[in-house]
Amino acid sequence: MKNLTLEINPSNVNKENTISFGKGVVSIFGPGDQEGWVFKVKVSETQAIVAFSKFGILGVGFLVEKEDGNTNLPYDNSANKLYEWIKCNKGDDAITDETCLGAIKMIQKACKHLKDLEMQPIYEVAMANESYLKGKNGKILSMAQFKETSHVAVYGTGKRKRFVVMTKYNSDISKYEYLIGIKRCQGIVNTQAQALKFARKLLIERSANGREDFWRGAMYIKRNKEDGIKIPISF
Repeated sequence: MKNLTLEINPSNVNKENTISFGKGVVSIFGPGDQEGWVFKVKVSETQAIVAFSKFGILGVGFLVEKEDGNTNLPYDNSANKLYEWIKCNKGDDAITDETCLGAIKMIQKACKHLKDLEMQPIYEVAMANESYLKGKNGKILSMAQFKETSHVAVYGTGKRKRFVVMTKYNSDISKYEYLIGIKRCQGIVNTQAQALKFARKLLIERSANGREDFWRGAMYIKRNKEDGIKIPISF
C-alpha cells in the first residue's frame, strides 16, 4: 500500500486530548470499528499494524497474529528493532518491509504525541519545581538536551551491573547536582542509552512529586545542591 493512513479509535483515547498529527493523515472511526487498539495503520486489505495499551505503555504489533500471538514491543523501541520482532506475523510476503516500517514510524509518532499530551500536567509541575527540566523551547527537557548535561558510568557485570547517571552539570564548579542510580533491569535498562532515558523519567517523577531525595527499590536519586557531585578524573 503506497498511501498509509493513521486511524484513531475514539473509544480508547481520552476525549479531553486533542489529536492532531498533520493535515489529511488522520481518520477517526466510529462505533462500528471498536477494538482494543488505540492507533492503526493498514498495510494491506487484511493486515494492519496497531498500537494498544499494555501495562501502562503503548505496545506495537500486527493486528492479525497467526504465527505468534502476543508478539509486540513498546512503541519507543527503534522502528527497525520493533519490525524485526513482530514481522513473523506479517502473514503476506506481498507486504513490503518499507510499507511496514513506514506504518510503524507513523504509529510511533502518534504514540509519542499522545504520551506527551497525557504527561503535560506532570511536566508542568516538574518544571515548576525544578527549572533544570525546562528545555530551551520552554517545554520539558528533551532526551537530547538531558544527555548533553549528563554523564553515565557503568559498574559491575551481569546481574550485578548498575548504572550511575550524573546530571545538571555546573560548569562554574565542575560538578553535577544530581546522582541517579539505576540497577540493571532485563528488558528495560541494559544499556547506557536506556539508563539515561530511565534517569530522565525518574528525575521528572521526583520533581513532579516535589521531593528532594527519591527512592524506588534499586532506583534512587541523590541531590547535593550546595557542593555538587565530583566526577573522578578516571571517568
